[in-house]
Amino acid sequence: MNNFAINYFKKVLECCYDTFKFSTVSPVKKQILAFLTFLFLGLLSLQAQNDTPCEGAQRWLDGAAWLPDGSIDDNVAQNDFPKGIIKCGSSAETQSQVGPYNNSIYDSTQFEIDVSSDTCIDPSTGLVVTPLNPTDLQPIIWLNFDVRPQAGSFQIQINDNSGDTIAWALYISDVHQAGTTLAANGQYLSGDCSQLHKVACGVESSSTWNTIPINGEDFLEATNFYLAVWDQDADGDVEINNFKARFGCGDGSFKTCSVVAGTPEEVCNNDGTFTVNVPIEGINGEYVGYDANANNAGGLSSTVCLTNSGSTNVTTGTISLTYNQGTAYSIQIFETNNSSPPTPVTPSASCDHPDPFPGDPNNGNADECVADVNGEAPICCEFGATCNLDPTLQIIEGCDSTVLPAPFTDPIDVFSNIGPNPCGDLILIHSDSPSGSLCPEGLTVQRTYTLFDDLNNNQILDQGEEFETCLQNFRIQDTTAPLPPAAPADLNLQCASDVPAAVDLTATDNCDGDIIVSPTANTTPGACANDFVMVRTWTFTDVCGNTSSVSQVITVLDDTAPVAPAPPADLNLQCASDIPPPVDLTATDNCDGDITVGPNVNITPGACANDLVMVRTWTFTDDCGNTSSVSQVITVLDDTAPVAPA
Repeated sequence: MNNFAINYFKKVLECCYDTFKFSTVSPVKKQILAFLTFLFLGLLSLQAQNDTPCEGAQRWLDGAAWLPDGSIDDNVAQNDFPKGIIKCGSSAETQSQVGPYNNSIYDSTQFEIDVSSDTCIDPSTGLVVTPLNPTDLQPIIWLNFDVRPQAGSFQIQINDNSGDTIAWALYISDVHQAGTTLAANGQYLSGDCSQLHKVACGVESSSTWNTIPINGEDFLEATNFYLAVWDQDADGDVEINNFKARFGCGDGSFKTCSVVAGTPEEVCNNDGTFTVNVPIEGINGEYVGYDANANNAGGLSSTVCLTNSGSTNVTTGTISLTYNQGTAYSIQIFETNNSSPPTPVTPSASCDHPDPFPGDPNNGNADECVADVNGEAPICCEFGATCNLDPTLQIIEGCDSTVLPAPFTDPIDVFSNIGPNPCGDLILIHSDSPSGSLCPEGLTVQRTYTLFDDLNNNQILDQGEEFETCLQNFRIQDTTAPLPPAAPADLNLQCASDVPAAVDLTATDNCDGDIIVSPTANTTPGACANDFVMVRTWTFTDVCGNTSSVSQVITVLDDTAPVAPAPPADLNLQCASDIPPPVDLTATDNCDGDITVGPNVNITPGACANDLVMVRTWTFTDDCGNTSSVSQVITVLDDTAPVAPA
């Protein structure tokens, strides 16, 4: 049921209600009235659900499709993704018999369309027209389609041969989406249908192709359009016989330009100037930067020619201007066909330029393709750096400065926060300053790193060149003891006289200098002169007082008994008076010293005075108590009878 039928039904219901309320209402009439009221409220509820772009928008069914990764598939036969992106090239894509989606109606309280103060056009002639605003509760068509990034222009036809006097308003989503999302109304829509702004309005196209002039948009991202179409006759229905679109890459005979400026890069030069490089992104135009304070000829940069995604796809470039240091910059970037350029320029025939609008012989939208970049002069040749090294004294074992660590050669190993804009090369040098002596306190070395801005590139820190220093402090100390030789072997001796004389030993050292040898002997006495332990120690001292030592242990212990002489021969005698006196015997010993002789006689008597056994023993004892002995046995036995007298 269309809106006209709803209005008609509303009038019938009002009439019936007036009739019923002034008469006696039968139960049947009450039931009829209740049914009609319920039906009307249901229609109003249905009608209220489709009065905003989000509720009434439908996706254009032709063109290319967004892929899930945001890329575009122009060969849509190979997938089932929603279409709706205007394709490149002159081949037209047509959707016929486009009407309101789901009985969409216009409700100015939900979404107001007011073109009364806009400059609306007849797209076929370019002439300004004044279409009527849509009427509340009348059907309206919302058609969603997209133009790919960096296109800039496209061509469409909006035809209605059914007798409607259509008007239209074209909106762009404030949210740019390279894709579609399933909306609550069941359609796949792009952008945000609740955040739209109007960019153009007009009336029905003739049978010719029309490029709609759209100003103030950069077209650098995907552009999501919402086209509202209504019948100015407000007779309860509206329909587009054909909606056609082509040249969706800005590649038609009619081109519009667009440009935006990015963040400028400021580069300090060594000649007292700096250069501002402004990245630009845009389409379909020849762009130039101008600043009267720039050093460039005429204050003009070189021109940058940008095309579109449907041709050579050159959509980025750089505007560069050079200034004296300390000069603020104010760069005006414009298309060379601008009707009021800040300074006269001659457009190049080799670059694309925006085409005049239909019915307008001038310069298209060139006057809209401008960008301004302003900034203060950078601080050039301001050098600075922060020392990263720890100046705390580092102790290093060694003899001289050759043991110091190798100096750093890369500035980032020594400094941080290095100034970004020196005028010359950054040079890192170092110097070592020793003080003191190795012995006894140690050799101190201060290492100084100097990072400087080498303005004249001579690798030397000259007067007037900025620099920063960073210190390291070292102390070289010799704490290594001399390397001693092997000690003489330990000895076990019998006699003190066997102890050899001490030998001379010499050590080596890690550092140069004399080594002092200090031999000592420590004796622990025993029970006698040939019983003791001697420890000989050689101590080696270098010039820094570091010492080392080795020791030899000599143990003397005389445990050898004296060598006794042969005793006198044993005797067998007849009479006690025949016993000779004892002889003196002397023993020899392995060690020096007196030998004590202890003679001893032991007599075993027999039956008479001339019957006995005498044992004479000589005992020899040295200084350490070692003993030896020999014995003589004299046997006396008178076994001779007396000689009887004659």
